[in-house]
Amino acid sequence: MTRKQKKHLARIIAAAVLLALVWFVLPLEGIWQLLAYCVPYFIVGWDVLWGAIRKILHGDLMDEEFLMSVATIGAFVLGDYREAVAVMLFYQIGEWFQGVAVGKTRRNITQLMDLRPDYANVVRNGQEEKVDPDEVEVGETIIVRPGEKIPLDGEVIEGSTAVNTAALTGESLPQDKAEGDPVVSGTVNLTGVITVQTQSAYGESTAAKILELVENAADQKARVESFITRFAHWYTPCVVIGAALLAVIPPLFFSQPWGTWVERALVFLVVSCPCALVVSVPLTFFGGIGGASRCGILVKGAGYMEMLAKAKTVVFDKTGTLTKGSFTVTHIVPAAGTEDDLLATAAAAESFSHHPIAQSVVAAYGKLLPKAVLELPEKGCINVHSSLLPKYRGAAPINWAMLNGDTETGVSIMQMDEGLDTGDVLRCEKIAIGPEETSGELFDRVTAVGAHVLCEVVPAIAAGTLTPQPQDHANATLAPMLNKEMAEFRLTESAAHIHNWVRGMNPWPCAWFVTSGGKKVKVMECRAVASQGEAPGTVLATKPLTVACADGGIQLLQVVPEGKKPMDGTSFAAGLRLKTGDVL
Repeated sequence: MTRKQKKHLARIIAAAVLLALVWFVLPLEGIWQLLAYCVPYFIVGWDVLWGAIRKILHGDLMDEEFLMSVATIGAFVLGDYREAVAVMLFYQIGEWFQGVAVGKTRRNITQLMDLRPDYANVVRNGQEEKVDPDEVEVGETIIVRPGEKIPLDGEVIEGSTAVNTAALTGESLPQDKAEGDPVVSGTVNLTGVITVQTQSAYGESTAAKILELVENAADQKARVESFITRFAHWYTPCVVIGAALLAVIPPLFFSQPWGTWVERALVFLVVSCPCALVVSVPLTFFGGIGGASRCGILVKGAGYMEMLAKAKTVVFDKTGTLTKGSFTVTHIVPAAGTEDDLLATAAAAESFSHHPIAQSVVAAYGKLLPKAVLELPEKGCINVHSSLLPKYRGAAPINWAMLNGDTETGVSIMQMDEGLDTGDVLRCEKIAIGPEETSGELFDRVTAVGAHVLCEVVPAIAAGTLTPQPQDHANATLAPMLNKEMAEFRLTESAAHIHNWVRGMNPWPCAWFVTSGGKKVKVMECRAVASQGEAPGTVLATKPLTVACADGGIQLLQVVPEGKKPMDGTSFAAGLRLKTGDVL
């Protein structure tokens, strides 16, 4: 529930308790009884009354708020105080259930779309700045590193890479992008660093338009919804006129008592109120859209949901829609030779390709490069590895150096062999790790050093002046590939661990935790501080937002709440109305 919905529920409960108290406990009469019933009535119904007044002032009085106001005020006039409060209370209960259902559905829809970029690395005055995508102007230059979402539509002006477009198209095969090629927001950069010149503001970008389309799915009405809206427009005035005639005609023409027929007219107004009819149809469609979203299916609007009832045949693009697009080798049929020989040859041919099918062939072979391939060059194959081997062999050495709190890493130029980063080392260059540095920032520094060292090593290899140094395999450690699930941390862990986790998971996949309210929050920047032994999760301060951990505290300086834009921790705390002593 949202904070607004919680307040609405609190009003309903308070009014219900007061109504029961006045009804069954307090023996009041006369003006005191009226005043006592007015208290729960105004607590639960002031917004309905105010909404009716505003619409009357704007000339729009034919809706359920007007009918509820007239009916309940009329009940007060007739002395039916209990009925007046009860009718308003039941109406608000229905409105609350509707709000909760719609809000839950909308969250399901927006959470399904993992398109919103968290930040943009924009180059201004020769300096790189990390800003909100909304702050980037058309024509500015942004840098996108491997693992980062492309924040805005633009054109590649430097570098080349492969881009994952599955979030937009469902297509699992990455697209190669080079200088002059267009790129769109919401896609993920996979392999190389690219420089992009923006061609649209964030509000006009592909990701923003898709998010707006999905979030406003309920605005695209089905035919039956449009009919109900038109019906209610004519139905409501007819009900009001009918109630007026019911109250006036019998007393004027048939000498009936005014009180009886005015009361019956008011009952007719309440019974005939079209709110249930008007609400039920769109709520049904919106609930269906939300239910589909929980199953991973996006429906653009109620009109499309209505059309599904008439569908007899459905055609899918299966890759990325009906299947995950994860390729594996299942059968090997060699025309000559053995299956192992064919697989080894195919793996050798696909070793340097980032294509998903090529990678599945290499994975099936089980080795990075066959010996035959490694021996093809006269001087063998060399690799630039971003760690001080034998430490951190594998896919993510920079990240794991930071995750483990290391103060030093480096670059190793190694002679490749059939193992995973197990070859002899030709040259090492040490690099210090800054205490607040992120893995993305360190990646840039390591890349520059690696390029410089490589330019020195290649001539030395040709001249035969280098002496390969065998690695000490007993001291080897593994740096496996990162994933989004691995990025989670808990406030019950130490502040130093959380600080390193946030640094090491930046820019991808971004460290995150779950609040006590069940909300996922990404943390882009933090700082470890001391604490007085408070329970983990306790808010120590709000400016900046500081939270206790198992050992010390952590300042949450830059966060991305679930479904929202990046913000500083202080603004995040203000939005939740956190105060010192609360539990996050």
